[in-house]
Amino acid sequence: MHSRLNHVALELAPENAHPFGARDIGYDIYLPLREDGLLDASAVPLGRCRVRCRNTGAVSHGSISVSADGRLVFSYPNGFSQDCGCQHQLEGTPLRAGQRISICDSAGTPHPYEVVSIRET
Repeated sequence: MHSRLNHVALELAPENAHPFGARDIGYDIYLPLREDGLLDASAVPLGRCRVRCRNTGAVSHGSISVSADGRLVFSYPNGFSQDCGCQHQLEGTPLRAGQRISICDSAGTPHPYEVVSIRET
């Protein structure tokens, strides 16, 4: 099945420190998704996948890879990497708006993010 590069917008979902979530904290990730919404993991290493982290006005740009255990990893030019709890997308669950995804911060603490939109680029 053919895949296309998609822009997936994520915003911080409600959690203890942000009971209403936070629209100004989020990610724009660019991933190859198949027509059925599944991540095309074989197309991730081709170098077109990227991430933009938005955190209260600060913006960081990086690349995306797949770890040995099947998780997405966001890597930034300063050497910082983030683990994205998206393993289920590699195991057969379509990515959809409204879905929650965990992304770890620099201390390794996971935070919930909600998929607010998915657009083909």
